[in-house]
Amino acid sequence: QSFIFPRFPKSEKESLFIHDVLMQNFIFMDLSTEECDQFVDAMQKEVVGPGTPIITQGAIGDYFYIIESGMVLYMDETKDSGKQVVGKAYSGSSFGELALLYDCPRAVSCVAGPDTQVVLWKVDQNTFRHLVARQTHDHEQEMKDLVRKIDIFKNLEDHAITKFTNAMTPVHWEEGARIVQKGDEGNVFYIIESGNVKIHDIGLGDSQFEDQIVGPGGWFGERALLTGEHRAANVTAMSKVTTLAMDRETFEATVGPLKNFLE
Repeated sequence: QSFIFPRFPKSEKESLFIHDVLMQNFIFMDLSTEECDQFVDAMQKEVVGPGTPIITQGAIGDYFYIIESGMVLYMDETKDSGKQVVGKAYSGSSFGELALLYDCPRAVSCVAGPDTQVVLWKVDQNTFRHLVARQTHDHEQEMKDLVRKIDIFKNLEDHAITKFTNAMTPVHWEEGARIVQKGDEGNVFYIIESGNVKIHDIGLGDSQFEDQIVGPGGWFGERALLTGEHRAANVTAMSKVTTLAMDRETFEATVGPLKNFLE
């Protein structure tokens, strides 16, 4: 029996707002127009009062949220000193997706700010997973072998390699698209599935290197993923390109703390 997506009423302005927020989130970049419309339709409005708990640290994920208005506090409740505010989120922010994707406990508690009510849009885990289903690759073993060739990942255990490859998100690029901008902070790692890219203007300061052409099976960005160093080169699509990509937050949620790879 096919899954029936829920639909909740919302204005055109609200729909556009949700769409724009989704397109800013790495995980949703490869949704088709139809999938994105279904996601927008499936989101339900919720209004919570000041100080209301939204997510409890350590709990199993049940919803993904977008903030329309108000402020949400991210609280770490494992600190010896008690609850500690570790972040704040405002209109246009989203949270809760990683726990839904990977069955990991909520990393922090999320609580409405103390001064105003918070207007949220939320979607349940079952709907979320149907809409953001990870592609299954026929060449899964090839992908695992490829990841093992990357020096900093070569010691990953098999179960971690499987999590790694399953969690990568396909991203499509048109010819001429700038995939990586030199000087930007690096937090995404890419494997090329199809097409060719040029890595150019390589080097910082006095160190300069020849341009490189990289094709299917190649990769780039692994060092920046781990260290957050600024990108040392531009990367431009030479044709239509499909990459498999992973950002730092997804990596840590699925594989483990990045510091383990730097020791």
